[in-house]
Amino acid sequence: SEHAGLFTRGSCTCSNLNPQSAERLDQFCDYIATENYPKIRAKQSQRLKNLLNFEGGDAFDVVFAPSGSDLAYLPSIISEILEPGKNQLVLLTCPEELGSGSQMAFLGKYFGDKNQFGELVEKGEDINPNYDISLSRFTARCQDGLIIDHTKSIKEEIDKHPDMAKIGALVIGSKSGIEDDISVIPKIDKNVMWVVDLCQFRNSKKLVNELLDMNCMVMITGSKFYMAPPFCGVMLIPKSYGKKLSNCDVDPKLIKGFDNLF
Repeated sequence: SEHAGLFTRGSCTCSNLNPQSAERLDQFCDYIATENYPKIRAKQSQRLKNLLNFEGGDAFDVVFAPSGSDLAYLPSIISEILEPGKNQLVLLTCPEELGSGSQMAFLGKYFGDKNQFGELVEKGEDINPNYDISLSRFTARCQDGLIIDHTKSIKEEIDKHPDMAKIGALVIGSKSGIEDDISVIPKIDKNVMWVVDLCQFRNSKKLVNELLDMNCMVMITGSKFYMAPPFCGVMLIPKSYGKKLSNCDVDPKLIKGFDNLF
């Protein structure tokens, strides 16, 4: 190959290109050039359902996005549709393990200077100025390096903001060895939309279904360590949320701005 010997750098969303993955990428480009996009989306959704549901189950709906950071926009959009006009509070654990892009997305801001259509956008600008989103960060470890149990702190933060819509953003299997961030969920009896980060997707079908049974939205991407293809972010949305959303009349103003992205 003419590029042999060059260093390449993978990202959370995309491994470096090599002769094998380049061949698959060419095949994929030919595929999407000739197939109907809704048909492709339906087929890929069904493949994920076949992979992750237990036999006879239908636990989730599927929304695709180009990356884990793009997935972070979805909880706020869903919250705005279900509770229009309500200020939002995002409770984010392990912020030091997330890229700056994901944190900006949770705040409803552009995290890049181009959108999916190659158009210029203003990085850091609110996508929809009508969204009022606050972000509370809960660091993973104390100064001594011990993992912090955030249950008490999250409860206190929720109680301080009784009139806000709550979004709890948790990780499991983190980079620094935090395995059980989701243990906070059954300890909090408040109305919280829980979103669990399984990006890199090195988890079991059993765990995915346990999270869905707990009414958690689940963020997954392919794994750069396992030569994931690019543009493979997926949000698994529990059927309970899907049913609520299907019964909503969505005012276009609620999602204005996000049509510049998706």
